[in-house]
Amino acid sequence: MAEQAPALDTAVDAAGSRSRVAGALTVLRRGSSAGSAGGVAYVVYVVALLAAVYGFPYGRTIFASLGSDQVERLARDPLTIVLVAVGYLGLLLVALRGARITGPVAPPPVWTRHVVAAPVDRALALRRWWWLALGGVVGTGLVLALFLGLSLWSAGVTGPLGAALCALVGALAGLLVARVWLTGQALVEPDLAGQSAWRPAGQLRRLSVTSLLAQAERTTLVAGGALLGQSSVLREQLVRSPRAGRARLRPGRGIVLRRDLLAVRRGTGWVVPSLLLLVAGWVLARTVLDDLPLLLPVGAVLLHLGVSGWSLGLRAQADRSGAPPLLGWSAEGEALRHQALPALAGVLLPTLAAAAVLVIGGSPGGRAVDGVSWAGALLLAAALVPVCLAAVTWAAFRSPPAIQAVPPRSMIIMLILWWLGPMLLVVAVAGVAWWWGGGSLAATSVIAAGLGGGLLLLVLVTVVGPGRATILGG
Repeated sequence: MAEQAPALDTAVDAAGSRSRVAGALTVLRRGSSAGSAGGVAYVVYVVALLAAVYGFPYGRTIFASLGSDQVERLARDPLTIVLVAVGYLGLLLVALRGARITGPVAPPPVWTRHVVAAPVDRALALRRWWWLALGGVVGTGLVLALFLGLSLWSAGVTGPLGAALCALVGALAGLLVARVWLTGQALVEPDLAGQSAWRPAGQLRRLSVTSLLAQAERTTLVAGGALLGQSSVLREQLVRSPRAGRARLRPGRGIVLRRDLLAVRRGTGWVVPSLLLLVAGWVLARTVLDDLPLLLPVGAVLLHLGVSGWSLGLRAQADRSGAPPLLGWSAEGEALRHQALPALAGVLLPTLAAAAVLVIGGSPGGRAVDGVSWAGALLLAAALVPVCLAAVTWAAFRSPPAIQAVPPRSMIIMLILWWLGPMLLVVAVAGVAWWWGGGSLAATSVIAAGLGGGLLLLVLVTVVGPGRATILGG
């Protein structure tokens, strides 16, 4: 197998490289959709469809209920600006680090072995794959920002020029994400003499045959794990390798809690889940203090993601489901013990964030904060933790999605909904609790905690317990 070829003099054989690459692309696309823009266009279409069906109505309702003055005040709030900036910087960091696993330039292995490894200009051989990825990322950013702008326009917050400006900003943000993604893929390769480390052409020439083939193998495993609903495969391929440490588990009280904490430290880490929980606490506190019930689903989603990040012990139990229990407990008992760590994190961190909001900021509208609002801001996140635990447990132990031998394109939407099912469950329970409680904080908290506890018990009995064998068998 050919390794990274030496840099070619692009001025010498540019015409020959173009003709060879064009001929190879013609052969590759006979009976195959590889290298076609149709796949990228379909992905952007799915994103646009989901944004139109779910994002636009929800965004319009939120902005209309807030009003233009409140939206403008929130947009100028320094904390909001910091959160948006930190979120986008986090997205850039994910693109930079994620490129070590799967980069934007991902040609099929047959193209890598027979064209990229050939004596042609590597930038020309990989340019089409880079353009496809660039179009997909920029198109996704443009579509999402466009529907955000349309939501603002439909709610009367801005005009058509504002919607167009949102779309432009989204496209530019997608362009920067794509460039950082390509840079991260090129940085893992050794320097190439005479080639720029920042220009796309120079970065494409740095990519080696070995790394492209390894990336194709990882992409296949990730796609298979997504189709089969195997989160363990996705974690193995997408998350960093477990770090060795000197910590040892000693027999005694709290061994499951200590083991789960060690798994989080050596696995995905505790920083990102903790930040998600802190932001969830801030959003839920603002929901109560500013009387913005439409922000409740946003806080519930963030809370669910944070709790899920602290639940690696529970997912590890689900991965070895069917094996003899390690400590002699029943499956339900062990799953219940594994929920101690995510429950503690889901209660303590959002409560700290809500307390900080109450002490530092209070209500931005200047109205007084009474004792009921204080208690509601501090306890709302804790009331939603049981339903988050139920959703995480269901996600870990549920049966995989049903697939077909030749899956149609419409299955992509069903697969996305399958992966988003636990999150949608949390949002639904939060909305039902608020509606059933009539807007009362005390009633909402009690109903949310009750529904969450009932769902958790139902999942433990019917999915984790004896019913799991029946579900998997079906």
